[in-house]
Amino acid sequence: MTTIKPASAITNSPVPDSTPDTQEPFTQFIGVDIAKDHLDVFLAASNQLHRIENCPAAIDKFLRRFKQPERTQILVVMEATGGYEYVLTQRLHAAGIAWAAVNALRIRHFALGCGLIEKTDAIDAKIIAKFGQMSPPRPTPMPDEATELIRALSFRRGQILRQFQQEKNRLQQCHCSAAKKFIADACKFYSKQLKAIDAKIAEAVKNDADSAQKAATLTSVPGVGTVTATVMISQMPELGKLNRGQIDKLAGVAPIANDSGRKTGYRKTMAGRSSVRRTLYMATLVATKHNPLIKGFYQSLLKKGKPKKLALVACMRKLLTILNCMIRNNQPWKDTLTA
Repeated sequence: MTTIKPASAITNSPVPDSTPDTQEPFTQFIGVDIAKDHLDVFLAASNQLHRIENCPAAIDKFLRRFKQPERTQILVVMEATGGYEYVLTQRLHAAGIAWAAVNALRIRHFALGCGLIEKTDAIDAKIIAKFGQMSPPRPTPMPDEATELIRALSFRRGQILRQFQQEKNRLQQCHCSAAKKFIADACKFYSKQLKAIDAKIAEAVKNDADSAQKAATLTSVPGVGTVTATVMISQMPELGKLNRGQIDKLAGVAPIANDSGRKTGYRKTMAGRSSVRRTLYMATLVATKHNPLIKGFYQSLLKKGKPKKLALVACMRKLLTILNCMIRNNQPWKDTLTA
């Protein structure tokens, strides 16, 4: 968490994990608490709670109770579980029912605000449905197959990279030659996997016209490489569709207000998509040395006495704003500078 000094402008209300709340005319809200083996489903309109298996057949059977005209008025709200929601979202998409995955922290804070300290699967399903009624989130768009492939490969690349770094750290700390050989073999394996998955990602981006166009636009910026472009394409699909305040909050680089009465508190960055923020951080480090616009901005902040970390976060925000504008206007780097 990085401390940011007060900004002069008032930012929009924080929406750290998703795009801004929608005003879609949904009349029915369904809350779903997701587990590996089952789903707890609460129908807010009829006050009914159901438990079904987390499998395509059971989900399809449950969804058949809703007639086709009724489906356009339903919003299914769930917590993002990191994978267990995949089957449900696929079946909802096939059935033509809108759904929204919300950060679990928002749901928990909402429950505490409602005075609910208890936590069970059934209670969670009810509170998720209530959250949807009180503050309907924007439906999550279903990515196409090409984007889903790039996202999955990008996610796996991050896992490999973390494992590779851990093994390299162990290699430095190990003093037993016999054990060291096994660690070295593991390092060779992850190095080979990393090269293979990079080639696969490049192929997936090249084979999708929209992704290839976005990648070409993003990589035209000095400091932004193929890895950064891939992460932005796969894990920040809202890029180019939101204003700068919204996209900054989504990435977790926006200074959040902390004022009360006469007190003007320090702004802090918080929440957001950590994988995007980590990648943006590395790209900004390179940009402060090789990108003339970001480098000049960074140096000007340092001359004003700003701490290096604060200046770097400000540069991350500026770089993200530039990338957002470039994707929205479909402009490469040189045309953006001219504009």
